[in-house]
Amino acid sequence: MVSQSLVDEQLKRAGCNFNFWGRAEVRELPNILMDDEIIQHCLNGRYQGGFATLCATNHRLLLIDRKLMFLSVEDIRFDMIAELDYTSQFIDGTIHVVTPNRSLRFVSWHQAQLRRLLGYVQERVMQARQQYLPQQFQQQSRSPIMAGLVGGMALQGNNTPTTQVLNPYTRVPLLSRKRNYPRFY
Repeated sequence: MVSQSLVDEQLKRAGCNFNFWGRAEVRELPNILMDDEIIQHCLNGRYQGGFATLCATNHRLLLIDRKLMFLSVEDIRFDMIAELDYTSQFIDGTIHVVTPNRSLRFVSWHQAQLRRLLGYVQERVMQARQQYLPQQFQQQSRSPIMAGLVGGMALQGNNTPTTQVLNPYTRVPLLSRKRNYPRFY
């Protein structure tokens, strides 16, 4: 179990300071984080259920909503994310995280931090998808069609088909949009 002092140190290193708002969510982080998990980005804002904290670690994206009588935690793995949208307005920014089975809309007034979190999540999603890419190319190169296209020299020897278990969510394309609305001063 992660200690509160380690969480506070990781938040300080990430440039997050929750003196009053979001303190309940920060106190809940030691119960949620795994031992080898490192907080990369964390910020406060609101979502469909009210005020919450969005936290990106090296393993997943967490939405933590701690109220007086209830706790709500959404755990979104990077390989589950299908689409990321970012919209900035005059005062705040919005990020839409879409997975095959749910959609999250998070609004924060810290636009710069939200954009850095978005960039980090996009990078981690692409890394999660790239780890399956070499396996897919190996599987395609063993097919007779690919061997015929390369002139029969692609495979000489073991022609037994291999069965690999791939994550079905990594085949969903990643869409990312940025919308800037005109600002009126």
